[in-house]
Amino acid sequence: TGSGQAASASLSPIAFGAVTSGQSLSMSATLANTGVGPVAVTLPAVVEGSDAFVVEGSTCPTVLAAGISCTVTVKYTASGTAAANGMLKVATSAGELSAALSGQSQQALLSVSPTSIDFGDVQVGQSKTSADITVSNSGNVSVTGLALPSATGITVTSASSGTSCTAGGTVAAGG
Repeated sequence: TGSGQAASASLSPIAFGAVTSGQSLSMSATLANTGVGPVAVTLPAVVEGSDAFVVEGSTCPTVLAAGISCTVTVKYTASGTAAANGMLKVATSAGELSAALSGQSQQALLSVSPTSIDFGDVQVGQSKTSADITVSNSGNVSVTGLALPSATGITVTSASSGTSCTAGGTVAAGG
């Protein structure tokens, strides 16, 4: 530029936060021309570091005037219970701009033990009083509203406290 100042631009990071596994969320990073002259923008933007992030589009022109901003939209697809981290990169005449991308996939991973119960021979009109069943959640998000199916002749009479729950209760993550 005629003033002798270098071209300058910035790119904002995106923190997607917690997203349910299998779901996607789109958010935009802001690319701002913070200088006094125009900045050339080379598209498409790229993502490095994780396949969980994909560039969906951009409102950026090929030349961004001084004081003007545009957006680059990135989609995060959560999977399993893993955290995802990546970098959004945009080439400009002010240099390559990078912005951190982060997201945390949330998923409950329930298991039941034992998977079957043998009460043996029980006479009509008689009952077998105990069988312990454990529901565990090794995921990273709690589960609420658990329902036990009704079965003829089976009654749930109590459940332990702590990380166990009654029907309709909560199984905490890691519990």
